[in-house]
Amino acid sequence: SDVENKMNLLLNSKLTEFENSKRNFLKLQSDIELTEENLRVNKQRFESGLGISLEVIDAQLALEKTKLERVISLYQYYKNLASIYELIGTPNKFLEIYN
Repeated sequence: SDVENKMNLLLNSKLTEFENSKRNFLKLQSDIELTEENLRVNKQRFESGLGISLEVIDAQLALEKTKLERVISLYQYYKNLASIYELIGTPNKFLEIYN
């Protein structure tokens, strides 16, 4: 009984983490679009003489950071999914989905 309760609690925790990583992954796509637009604007400002190269570099770094965060959230998504299937006793199901 105690073990079942702990397993259910762990499963609920993994499901919550799974949903959070999924939501974060989807949210970061719009963040990437915003940082790409910011980079485009800063490049135009620099080319027209109204901006400085540091602004372009900062915009490039912000874009790369956002892309990296999205890859990390995708990793967490799959990691949590694998944990869920392992907890319910069907780890091969994850391999079917992943492949």
